[in-house]
Amino acid sequence: MPDLWQECTCDDTLRCSLEDYKQLERKLEASAELSGHGFEIGGNHIEGINEIWMLAERMGSPDDLGQDFLSKLGAVIAKAGRRYWEFSYSNCASRPIIGESGGGSFRIYADGSIEYPRVMYPSEYDLRKLAIAILDDDHGISQHAHNALLDLSTFTDLSDILNKVEATDGRYYLPEGWDQ
Repeated sequence: MPDLWQECTCDDTLRCSLEDYKQLERKLEASAELSGHGFEIGGNHIEGINEIWMLAERMGSPDDLGQDFLSKLGAVIAKAGRRYWEFSYSNCASRPIIGESGGGSFRIYADGSIEYPRVMYPSEYDLRKLAIAILDDDHGISQHAHNALLDLSTFTDLSDILNKVEATDGRYYLPEGWDQ
């Protein structure tokens, strides 16, 4: 039976006072006793530079960090002038196993909440709908935005839409009745 684990690290350090660091450390330890989340916290507090890091070498479970710790961490994130602190994780195995590789990321926000990104693969329909919504406007779009749509058309066939685009004074738009 292979070993499975999840490594997790912060993407950068976070400014933090020594006093806040010690409070975070205590709250993290208390939360580990309850849930076994797997995280540890450390810091560099020398010569006025106060930065912390957080990681889990094995089985890091951010959802088990505990609200008391997350609330304090959120306050530290806000004190550092940031909206969130971002983390990355990788799923690991002692040998290759189908479906057990990969990874992702999550953010811990200043309010103590955790958010995982929503990965969406835009369908051709969605991209066509977006192109029409952008171009079907009396004000038109800039050359730069039009070029971005042209770039999108390499992934989705937008030629029937883009071939009807007209330009006036450097603005690109779909003329009235374009879809007739």
